[in-house]
Parts: sequence; structure tokens; C-alpha cells
Amino acid sequence: MKMEVFDEKFHALVRKYGKDGKKHIKLKTPSQLKEVLGIARYLLNEAEKGNPPVREEIYKLERLKSVLEMYGSLSGINRKVQFRYCCRKGSGYARNKKLASPPPSPDAAPPSTSSRVLLLLILKWGGELTTAGCAQAEELGKEFRTLYQDDDPGTGLGILRLHSTYRHDLKIYASDEGRVQMTAAAFAKGLLALEGGLTSILVSLVHTDEKNSMLDYSSNMTPIMDSVKARLHQLMQVDEDMKEEDMLDVAPTGTASLMASLRAVKNPFAACKLVHELVWSIKNRLDARIAKRGSSAYECNLFHGESLILMAARWDKLAKDFKMKNGLFDISKIPDIYDCVQYDLLHNRHAVVPEWQELHDIISKLADVIVPQEYGMTRDEKVEISQAICSGLLRKMRADFNHNVAQVENEHRLNPSYYDGADSPYRHVRSRLYFTSESHVHSMLNILRHGGLFPDRSDAVWDKALLELGAVPELNYMTRFVFRLYEDTSRPIDSDSRYLVKIQFSAGAQRWDKIQAKRSTEKAFRKSSGGSRRQRHKLRVFLETPTLAQQSGLDAELKEGEEEDEEGEEEEDGIGRGGGRGGDRKSG
Repeated sequence: MKMEVFDEKFHALVRKYGKDGKKHIKLKTPSQLKEVLGIARYLLNEAEKGNPPVREEIYKLERLKSVLEMYGSLSGINRKVQFRYCCRKGSGYARNKKLASPPPSPDAAPPSTSSRVLLLLILKWGGELTTAGCAQAEELGKEFRTLYQDDDPGTGLGILRLHSTYRHDLKIYASDEGRVQMTAAAFAKGLLALEGGLTSILVSLVHTDEKNSMLDYSSNMTPIMDSVKARLHQLMQVDEDMKEEDMLDVAPTGTASLMASLRAVKNPFAACKLVHELVWSIKNRLDARIAKRGSSAYECNLFHGESLILMAARWDKLAKDFKMKNGLFDISKIPDIYDCVQYDLLHNRHAVVPEWQELHDIISKLADVIVPQEYGMTRDEKVEISQAICSGLLRKMRADFNHNVAQVENEHRLNPSYYDGADSPYRHVRSRLYFTSESHVHSMLNILRHGGLFPDRSDAVWDKALLELGAVPELNYMTRFVFRLYEDTSRPIDSDSRYLVKIQFSAGAQRWDKIQAKRSTEKAFRKSSGGSRRQRHKLRVFLETPTLAQQSGLDAELKEGEEEDEEGEEEEDGIGRGGGRGGDRKSG
């Protein structure tokens, strides 16, 4: 929810927490949210008195108060308040690039409604990880320990033995998003075979990266990203079938997945128009059901305690926001529509809305174009934006590798001379797990593909691996990269071939259309044979280099496998994305 605020107490709050003249602040701690709640209560109380008149919108103040009072306390991790100084632009807002700092003194008069510069309060809540999302993360943790550091293949006991005897140095980091932290906790529960609730695991094992902004979105590239989005918005408003050269304007890199999606879309404006019609049709169908059911429409009989009224309001907002007053379509809402329809198809199929499937088929193609291109259209833009977003994470990963190469002693490591009960007492494993959101995963993928890791050599296997990465249309929940460093102690200490780095990639859980195709195949198989079988094809891309310092000698290996899967998701060995599209309340 966005609302313009004028009261001096809000400006004082920005001055208090906006150090170094920052124009954008984010408040998440209980003490900070308590201050915002106190201001909202004060203004609502003043509004009842009517003197002086409150300039903020009353219904939005009431929503702000009700959200901050949820759960009976301010200890939740799924609420945050942001403040941003910006300018009015048409029916929306634009970040103010000229404003150097907030109003200089408490005596400064609040800006008027006609002022160019205004203070915008942004309230975000929800984004809770679903039960299915928790189960996926936990099962992936179990799968992870059976595939890595397993002395008894298939049992998963190897990593547990290492961890229980101080031979496994493990740290888990997560961004400050609630759903990402809960994903990390669920994964740790499965990885270490822990018992108890996720809250206790989260507090004891998961480190929240708040100070270094290593796993949170960086605003340094906001002007460039805004420029990219504006150019992408203009290109997607063309009301004619796109030719090959038009497609290359949208996707200058010529990535296979992007070109395939653009060919499926053909006419972007017509596709957006069809999406808008389908969204309105869904909204009207739900309204008709509400009118038919009467008071029973308020019953919370949908997933996560949602009522038919709330579902209709969700689709109504999307229908109104997607088409702008100038007749064009706001393509920034395409990911929201895709999340919404996929969420309902996965969790509310019993509501039986026929338009959902048709909407999913077309919106998924549009989202496959819009989402990755928001992080840069040209190769240079992708690299520049990616460096700004995940440079902190890359520096930390480099430090992790260098720490292992330098063989720094750990005072908490098992002393093998006092323990002879282990088969390999000298073995020691160091693991660092980073859970973050979609922006970092797209940035990491762009750096691997376009970062020029090997500019002076051509390798057919490396090129094939990049083509495989380019064929991935979507990064889903639990998309992950796994970087593994090996040391060959038989090689000279100064030899480039002493160390080997493997990079493994997985695109995460399967998307809805693949799950549906699998279910249709299974249904036909059961009818013909009377049995049941569930298959899962796994694609692993191994990008190997024998030297860490120079990162050369790249090798790649593609593997496919089949595995039993009861839930119809793809689960592979790796970590990475713990939220975003498909990973929060709209997860599969």
C-alpha cells in the first residue's frame, strides 16, 4: 500500500533513521514499527476531533494501523514500512533524483499537495511461505545431504557425522525478507535432521544480513533499471506481430528462451489485451459467485484462510492496475498477475475458474520475457546491473574460497589425535549457504553468462553449458547455484591444477504447465497399465575449472536422471533463491 504523508512526525522519523541524507529508508525492527504505529494512532485520534484537519487519507491510516497491530505484537518478520521522497508523475510516482536530503529542520513546513516533492509511505506485509514451500525446502535439505559429503551414498549420514564431530563448519545467511528466512530455516531442518519448529532453528542457525546488504537489493542501479524498464515498456506496446528484428530489439542477446517466448507471444499489445480481458472475466465470475452465495462468501474456505471476497478483491486490483488511463498496459504488473494465477492454480484449484488455465498459458510467456529483461536488455546493461546488485555476495564468496585455499586453522576443529572413532578424522568440510531473492539469482546468472570469465579462450563445452543456461525460461522457487572447491593434495602447492571448482545450477521447482503435463501422462499411464509412476528429469550443468586464481581450464558435464517425486516438483542439489516468484505466499 502506498500513501502520501504530510505530518511533520513522519518527516522527523525520516530524519532520524535516514543517515547521510538518504532519501529512502526501510523500517523493520519492532521499535521502529512501534513509532510508525504511534503516529498512525495519533493522526486517527486527531481526525476524530477534526481540529486541525488531518491531510492523510483516513482509510489508509486505518489500514496502516490494522496491519501493524496484526498478530497482537510487532515481532513478526513479514511486515515493513518504507519512506521515500519522490515526485508526482501522472497517476503514479517517480523517484526524486534532485533532492539531496529531507527537509533540513523540524521547523520546516510540511510540503503542500501541490509541491513537486512529496514523502511517500510504502507499507508491505504478507509474503508468508506456504506449507508446500516449507515442505519443498525441507525435502531439498534432506536431498542435499544425501548428495554431498555422504560417506554412505544414499543415507545422508556422512554430513551428520561431520557436523556432530566438529568437522563441518556451517554458516547460513539470509536476507531480511521473512519468507527467505523461513526457507533457510526449513532447509537447515532437512539438512541437519533437526526437530522442533522453524522459529527456533531460524534464531539459532540463520544469520540475517542487515548491516552489509550482501543479500538485499541494492538501489545503486535504480536509475539504470528504471531506464531499462521504460524502454522495455515502450517496446512491448507495439500492436503488430513482431518480426525477427523487433524481437532482437527486446532481446539483444538473442537468448534462446527469450526468443522462443517472443515468438509465442507474437503481438505483445494483443497479448496484454487478452490478459486484461481474462483478468476482468475472472473478476466478474468471482463477483457473480459472491452475489449468489451471499454471506457465505465471507467464509474462509480457500487456501491460507482466504475468503472468496478477498480472492475477488485480489483480482479486482490486478484488473484495475494493469490497464492505464492512456490505454496502454503496465507491464510491471505482469509478474504479479503470473504469481496470482499460478498461486490459485496450485492451491485453489477446487474453486474451478475456467479462465485460469488460458490466462496462465499466455501470461507465463509474457513473464518469461519481462522478468529477466528488467535486469538489463543488452549484455553491458546486464553486467553493470548484476555487479551493483550482487558484488557484495561475490566478494564474500571469493573470501570464502581464499580462506580455504590459505588453509586457515579453525580453533573449533576436531583434533584428530584425540579421536580415533572416525573413519576420516582429518577430513573437514566448510559450508556457506546464502538464501536471497530473485534479483540476486538473475544477477548471478547474468554474470556467469555475460561476465567474460574466459575472454581469451574458446571452449566448446563451456559454450554448450552457456547455451543450456540460455534455454532456461524461468527461475522458480529454490533456484540455486552450488560452488564446490576441491583440493588435490598430490599436486604441487603452487600448481594451478591443485584446485578444482565446480558450479552446479538448478532452475528450481517445476512450473505449473510442466506439473500439469506430468499429471496427464501419469493419468494415461495408470489407465493403460493399472500402475502409477512419477518421473522427474534433472538437468545439471557442471562448469568446472582446475584453478581458482586464474579460473581457467573450464569443463562441463550434462547429466539427466529420473527420480521418484510424490509432489511433482523438481528438486536438485543446490541452494540460492528462497523467495520471489513462486517462493512466497504464491509458491508451489
